[in-house]
Amino acid sequence: MAARPPAGGGAPLPVRPLPRLLAPTDDAILTADDFPIRTAAIAAAGPAVGIVVRSLGGDRARRVAALERVRALAGPPEAAVLAADDPSLGTIGGVHGVLLPAGASVAEARRAVGPGWIGVAVRRTDEAAAAAAAGADWVVALDVFAPDAGPGRATEGLTWLGDLGACGVPVFASGGVTVERMVPVRDAGAWGVSTLALWRAPDSAKLTDQLLRVWNE
Repeated sequence: MAARPPAGGGAPLPVRPLPRLLAPTDDAILTADDFPIRTAAIAAAGPAVGIVVRSLGGDRARRVAALERVRALAGPPEAAVLAADDPSLGTIGGVHGVLLPAGASVAEARRAVGPGWIGVAVRRTDEAAAAAAAGADWVVALDVFAPDAGPGRATEGLTWLGDLGACGVPVFASGGVTVERMVPVRDAGAWGVSTLALWRAPDSAKLTDQLLRVWNE
């Protein structure tokens, strides 16, 4: 597998495949007493997993501290570490890239992170196409199984997910993705999955294994 999927900008990162499973955080997750234990359990799956550190508001110092904490826990098994929203956080040593909101400048992020991965969270097909054209390496399709798809998007999550394949970069499905839905999500063309459920499961390591198993079949 290539170190990084084809994209419009940047040079390839050496010897690191794009993860299949993303575990995004929020403030409650980052400040929970069991955060270190759960991070280690999820990261134990190695390069197939990426921890996406997001939230803690606009407090840059706290966000940097959270990234460094995750980097220390995820480093030994070589799980990926990603920052959210602020491209400058993607320049921290041991951070492999950044996840941007739709509409953010991929070009500006590329100047900041260089060959690091750049992903963009999208809710519409045109947002995915624009992100890919601007040089994003992957997109996260938000709320795939949300009951209200919103304007400009098909009402069937899997149909929309399949349509996103036309953007030409890997697509992560997010929103309502369960173990039972993994095979249909994969068969719709998703590269992988992004889910908060990994932090809330009774056994984070077990759920990580169950979700990844689909991509190994």
